[in-house]
Amino acid sequence: MIHSNVFEAIQNESGIRRIDNIYIDRDGNSEDNSFSIEQLMIEIDFKLWVFQVNREFDEIELILKSKLEINFEEYKEFNSLSNLKGLEIGSLFAIINERGYTDGVKLKLFSGILTSGTPPFCGTLTLISLASGLQYELSSVGIDTYLI
Repeated sequence: MIHSNVFEAIQNESGIRRIDNIYIDRDGNSEDNSFSIEQLMIEIDFKLWVFQVNREFDEIELILKSKLEINFEEYKEFNSLSNLKGLEIGSLFAIINERGYTDGVKLKLFSGILTSGTPPFCGTLTLISLASGLQYELSSVGIDTYLI
């Protein structure tokens, strides 16, 4: 069995994972309408979940930070994902290739409190690591709807 440690950083995090804010760090060479980014930062309960590509192993990694080492003003709020504010992250899935590398993650998103019965499913945010950076897709339909 292949194991991934991509979620090791948040393994001991408990409580509701409500998205307070979402930011991106774009490569200076990328277009504004490009889906390729350097980092995706999700602020949850005053902590930042930073998704980025580990270039040494060409796989996605998740780092938990209490603050950024650089000025937050240098980061743009990514308007097309700003509608994720207030949603809650349910299950997280690792996407592992045949060689055991974690090529991506899927985050199941819900509206409402996850502890109150069955909250409405909103969508799945998928992040894939490529040599050029992270690629993302936000989907509200598809086979993911039926997995949980």
